[in-house]
Amino acid sequence: MRNGIWVGLAIAACVACVKHVPQDSKTGEDGRTKGARELKIENNEGRARGIVTYPGGDRSDWKVITLPKDQVGSVELKLRWTPPRPGLDLSFEVYNEYYRVLDAAKPNVRQRSRKTTKSVTVDNVTGKLYVQVYASGRGDAGAYMLTAAWKAATTVDPLDHLDQR
Repeated sequence: MRNGIWVGLAIAACVACVKHVPQDSKTGEDGRTKGARELKIENNEGRARGIVTYPGGDRSDWKVITLPKDQVGSVELKLRWTPPRPGLDLSFEVYNEYYRVLDAAKPNVRQRSRKTTKSVTVDNVTGKLYVQVYASGRGDAGAYMLTAAWKAATTVDPLDHLDQR
């Protein structure tokens, strides 16, 4: 009985010692929409690199994509990451210039999936897009590369992009 009490106290002491790091304690300017780093589209393609880590206190990075002026088209976004150990997950969400969610690459449903790529295609967009790359869960982290491929629409219906705003 006494051994059980000591084991219980030791476990409680270890749990109490675990430091909880707030998810944004070490985030930089790019951890907020106002500090979003630009992902430049050149020759209809663009790339951005970064690192997000929930345990390290830098859970999310924001990117802004300025699309070609007065053009409507589609953007294919692809996220590839290298986790520090297998099974860690990253995700991203795509917003228009009014911060309305257009699409998202959701967190993996299956725990500890070995998948390290996610992609989304957003159609009929114009203006600016904001992309939030984030570590999906409490232990997730990874170095990532976000690529964007722009394709202008060949025929444009002037009312197509209004529902996106």
